[in-house]
Amino acid sequence: MIILSVMINCVQVHTFQRACVAVYPSVVQNGIVWFWPSTDPQYKDIITKKKPPYIPELDDPSFTYKIFQRDIAYG
Repeated sequence: MIILSVMINCVQVHTFQRACVAVYPSVVQNGIVWFWPSTDPQYKDIITKKKPPYIPELDDPSFTYKIFQRDIAYG
């Protein structure tokens, strides 16, 4: 069974009472999604206190890199 919670213009349009989702602090920097896997309230504004490492080469248009994804079996 797939449970979806859809957000449109920051208004929740679908809910399922038994669904449980955690929201983690996150930021996109250098085309990478960085996140802090903690729902503890002390990490709510962590991005204002601690920034991920800045990698200037990734912002340089002459620098090339490959993006890949790996699916891991689970279940």
